Amino acid sequence: ISTFGKKDNSLNPNQIGIINGPYNFTVEIIEDNEEDSARISAMKKNIMKDPVLVRFLPTEANTILYNEEKNKLKALANYLNASNSVSCTIVGHTDNNWSHESNMRLGKKRAEFTKRKLLEYKVNPNKIKTISKGETEPMTPNETTKGKALNRRSEVIIK
Repeated sequence: ISTFGKKDNSLNPNQIGIINGPYNFTVEIIEDNEEDSARISAMKKNIMKDPVLVRFLPTEANTILYNEEKNKLKALANYLNASNSVSCTIVGHTDNNWSHESNMRLGKKRAEFTKRKLLEYKVNPNKIKTISKGETEPMTPNETTKGKALNRRSEVIIK
């Protein structure tokens, strides 16, 4: 959808007798074309090649994003904004240090943090779902400090 507005100080009726002014807006639906489809497909391919993962410190639901993470989130936001039919689910994960209930709450907060970052890039909030898996789906065993660190993350799944 494309909108266009311009100042129009004349108060003239249109073809069906409605008076417009002092601003006149038009709205038109822009059809997808092959070039847009190819561009959107290329965006998805790049995102899928290097998925968005945001890492967190122990017990933290917020983090400072590195440039690589910011760039990935911005690319994801551009992709979500470019296509009306694309959405995503952000899944928050934790290590196994706390109770299942605590880990589920923390995982949800991590997913919500990542969602807020996407919203900063003007992504429609209806395109983003957040869930928590807590400690139930580790990337690697939680037996070492490094393993635990890898499991503290949020992942974005594109639909």
